[in-house]
Amino acid sequence: MIFKFFGKNSITNLMNIVNKKRESIHNISPLLKKISTVLYSSVMQNFVEQGTDKEKWKPLSPVTIVMRRKGKGSGSPKILQDTGFLRRSIFPSSTQTEAMVSTNVPYAVIHQFGLEKGKLGKNVIVKVREHIRKVKGKTVKVSAHKRVMRNIPWGDIPARLFMVLREKHKEIIKNLFKQAVK
Repeated sequence: MIFKFFGKNSITNLMNIVNKKRESIHNISPLLKKISTVLYSSVMQNFVEQGTDKEKWKPLSPVTIVMRRKGKGSGSPKILQDTGFLRRSIFPSSTQTEAMVSTNVPYAVIHQFGLEKGKLGKNVIVKVREHIRKVKGKTVKVSAHKRVMRNIPWGDIPARLFMVLREKHKEIIKNLFKQAVK
């Protein structure tokens, strides 16, 4: 999944400026590489602050908190960072014409845009390993088995925009463009 940043004050507008002055910039690849690292820094800052500079992420549901690993220390688990796999999967890259940040994690798009309960519309068969369970104070051995889980996801997953460019980073990119166009 690749996200490119667009909007009213977008990089597209800045690229238009560069394209008009292309003759003064012979090779924009180094500039785009710098911009991709700024994009990456912006996305990582969203993980640190658990939201963008405009909107904090919706808190985890009580069910999610109970079902997932606990965060380190005495605080509650961090949003979108149960294992850190999603955050670690994000990487900056650039071509001769584009700067971007990407992830290859399939569920990233669900967290970015959200998903309503049952929208995947299919049942999932989950293999359950053999384990020990306490039932009414007694220890019981549970054999390995399969379980059908219906209505995936089980509840609404709110959109938590993590691939968002922060205002501070937009200014850094604008300054990089200005320096390159001089």
